[in-house]
Amino acid sequence: MDVAQTLIDFEMELVSPSARASVERINELLADGFEEFGSSGRVITKTDVLKVDGPLPAYELSDFSVEILGESGAGEIPCQHSWS
Repeated sequence: MDVAQTLIDFEMELVSPSARASVERINELLADGFEEFGSSGRVITKTDVLKVDGPLPAYELSDFSVEILGESGAGEIPCQHSWS
């Protein structure tokens, strides 16, 4: 099992229109205590992701890097994203 690729696959799925349209899938992908720091410095929580109403802007993620922190943890290094 390639942990780095699994994390990248989950992140890519998270920004897909099909996953974003499914509360059930968002609940599977994000922990209740999920927090993400946007490039603006804004903190985005799972609640924020779930309460988005209406169409989401399409965007693309690239240049991922994953750092294995130990046998039970890993973290993503900031990636590039672009909105269309």
